[in-house]
Amino acid sequence: KILAEDPILRNDMSMLGMSRIDQVKIMAEKTKRSHEVFNLTESNPHNLIEFWSHNITQLHLSVSFFMFIPYIKTLGTPEQVEKWVKPALRTEVIGAYAQTELGHGSDVQNLETTATFDPKTDEFIINSPTLTSIKWWPGELGLNANHCICFAQLIINGKNYGVHSFVVQIRDMETNKPLPNIEVGDIGPKIGYISKDNGFLKFNNVRIPRENMLMKYTVVTRDGKYERRGNQKIGYAIMMLTRDLICHTCWKFLAHALTIAVRYSIVRTQFKNESGEEVKILDYQTQQDKLLPLLASTFAMHAASYKVSELARENIRRIEEKEDFSLMGDVHALLCGCKAFYSWEGADGINTCRLSCGGHGYSSYSGFTPLLNEFYVNCTHEGENTVMALQTARYLIGSLTKLQKGEKIAQYADYLIELPQLLEGKIG
Repeated sequence: KILAEDPILRNDMSMLGMSRIDQVKIMAEKTKRSHEVFNLTESNPHNLIEFWSHNITQLHLSVSFFMFIPYIKTLGTPEQVEKWVKPALRTEVIGAYAQTELGHGSDVQNLETTATFDPKTDEFIINSPTLTSIKWWPGELGLNANHCICFAQLIINGKNYGVHSFVVQIRDMETNKPLPNIEVGDIGPKIGYISKDNGFLKFNNVRIPRENMLMKYTVVTRDGKYERRGNQKIGYAIMMLTRDLICHTCWKFLAHALTIAVRYSIVRTQFKNESGEEVKILDYQTQQDKLLPLLASTFAMHAASYKVSELARENIRRIEEKEDFSLMGDVHALLCGCKAFYSWEGADGINTCRLSCGGHGYSSYSGFTPLLNEFYVNCTHEGENTVMALQTARYLIGSLTKLQKGEKIAQYADYLIELPQLLEGKIG
């Protein structure tokens, strides 16, 4: 009700014919208004997920709130949290999550950006040594972000210690202009996500203080010694929460599409019956075959997504309180599988809803155009679906191998215990 009645936040169909620049401006206004109305900077993560996943078009700052802030809170020292998180909650610092490069996405361990420690000045030198090392796709990077978490290969005295994370200021806090030796901008038009400022970022030997490396679990001392003080895998646990958000987004988008399609199918009539009355198209079995299975899937995804969310947050709690990573593999497999299946089901389902509305479904005024354009990205970002599905498949094969050896498996895969009977029943 609040969204529908607010003059800025309400759905505005005039956006359908707007240029990308105008849409970006309107989304900036909507983002500002959202923070005024809902006080999102003080909300808990669950409320943030509920708000952002209900929005069809992309508000700004979602990456800053869902990735930049949680990552620093988890991997940063108390001093680093004080320095960057509090200003970020006030939207003074706007952060991007600069991991993906032009040449590497899912293959994080082979990112090419480098962070070389200079013991003479007590600084890291951040550099993009190749064309393919340019950061490419991070949200907020194109226009809004003035800081980023940069993922780069840590090099000390010529030795590579692997990928680590560094906070880098990339734009002036007053003018929003790029800082020296930094090339940053928007990557241009996309299939969807029209208002999201996905960007590129190139470093030309940019110097940052040693203290800008996130050092809660790994430390580089003043004299260049590398020390581990915990398990840095918790950073990946934080990244998995974004897949959790996608799972919620998928069933909500599909529910939106089904609302349009089912309502249309109730009021739309075609062809007369024996009594001379035109029949609601929802009464036709072919229409029911299109929509009712999707309705069932939506309810199933709704219930399961909240269950997986609880498990993902329990995983974070155990890691932060006890350094207990026992749930990590299970949560990883569940979120990978759910993210892939939900987004595939959502993309196909929204298009099926469009087709079920005939010619009217092809009009942008049906509401399907923004749904489809904004949704498709979920099949690709935060893990390409084929890669995600293979991760879950590896987990299941591993569980099956354990069963064959007589070993115990996690409850999330215990249906495999009855696999022979299931296969026999399926074949029968």
